[in-house]
Amino acid sequence: MTTSSDLSKVDLTRRGLLAGAGVLTGVAALGLNALTAPSASAAGVYVWPNGTNTRPAISSPFGPRTAPTGGASSDHKGTDFVGFATVRAVAAGVVSVTGTPAGWGGGGTQVWIQHDDGFVSRSFHLAPGTVSVSPQQRVQAGDALGTMGRSGTATGVHHHLEIVVGGVQIDPVPFLTARVGGTVTPPDQVRAAKEFAVHNGSWSAIPVGFNMSEKFTTVNMGSGWGDLYGSFGGSLRYVGVSGGAWTQMDSGLPLNASSISAVDVGQSFPHIFAVENSILYHIYADGSGWHKVSTGLTVPGKISAVVLPNNNVQIVANISGVMHHVTTHSGWEIGNSGVPIGGEFKAVNIGGSLQIATLLNGVVHIIWPGAGWQLQSTGVGSSGSLTAVDMGGGFPTIITNEGWSVCVTSVSGGGWVRQATGVSVSGNIDAIRTSGGFPTVYAV
Repeated sequence: MTTSSDLSKVDLTRRGLLAGAGVLTGVAALGLNALTAPSASAAGVYVWPNGTNTRPAISSPFGPRTAPTGGASSDHKGTDFVGFATVRAVAAGVVSVTGTPAGWGGGGTQVWIQHDDGFVSRSFHLAPGTVSVSPQQRVQAGDALGTMGRSGTATGVHHHLEIVVGGVQIDPVPFLTARVGGTVTPPDQVRAAKEFAVHNGSWSAIPVGFNMSEKFTTVNMGSGWGDLYGSFGGSLRYVGVSGGAWTQMDSGLPLNASSISAVDVGQSFPHIFAVENSILYHIYADGSGWHKVSTGLTVPGKISAVVLPNNNVQIVANISGVMHHVTTHSGWEIGNSGVPIGGEFKAVNIGGSLQIATLLNGVVHIIWPGAGWQLQSTGVGSSGSLTAVDMGGGFPTIITNEGWSVCVTSVSGGGWVRQATGVSVSGNIDAIRTSGGFPTVYAV
């Protein structure tokens, strides 16, 4: 059974939050500024892979086809473009892969980019020796990547472009057609929300019955279920379990977030952090409803918040492919860590310390051992949506959506091991820690 109601009218005592008692406190102590109007800022500029606003000729479209040669796919996961020489980045981002990754030999010489707006582009069949970028390099829309070629499995010179959203290849043509031509704000992508977890010894997915924005966050407020928060339709929305049934609610708080992250600070409602027009906002509830307060910080990329001991909230941000660290030691402050971070990442409290899982040419574990941030490769390859939780053992449990399956990567027997759940979902994922030794994962 599912119900729908208005979160702006929901009884704030449903979790013990009484007007005048148990109200969220510490806003002034955290150094929050008064709400100010955000400055206008572009979410992204897009071009076609020839670096212009004019779509190049197509030799083979996305989708089912007759395989042109042995070893080529009959289910074409990209679009083949022809008629130009230099292959260029379709949007700003950070290069994650160059060359020919293991298991991808048919694509020949390649460049993969994790883009600021959350998707991945893959350029195949480049001419060997012409790639002009390197992993972890920052690129802008229109920057040269290499020369069109026919390396790998190819019958002629062309550029095979893949666009990957939430771990799933989608048709590049409508994706770019909707975005090319200047500065754009990506539209809300609203999909059906699903919960999947281990039931009777195997993973299974269960629709929750409501939609949620693909840019969502999940927090465990002690109920045993995840509370999903996201913005779509111009306001903060919630999907969660109330009275034993999944419910969708509208907070009535205006919000158009490009990134969002919620944490449990021991109060009745979570603290939510959201990026809107490149400004970082703090969102909280009290007896009078929901409030959105500007931190005064410019954060144009993705964020992930975490609670450390003593309710010390810290936020990790990707700004131009570099990890930044937001703290509240004396008002809101942001620092540059100097280490690269991928477009997909999750901050986790592991034994009272901040650790980060991210995608940088595979799954990477970022730690602070006491003398600066260090990047440690897990040796596990991935290119999809990523999240992580603390399931014990001193290391994060990392969940990735590979498109063909959601996979769980954890430390076992002294090394990182990836296991496929056998559950295939599309879209972004997030997860919470629950009892039973397995995380509960949510997908939109």
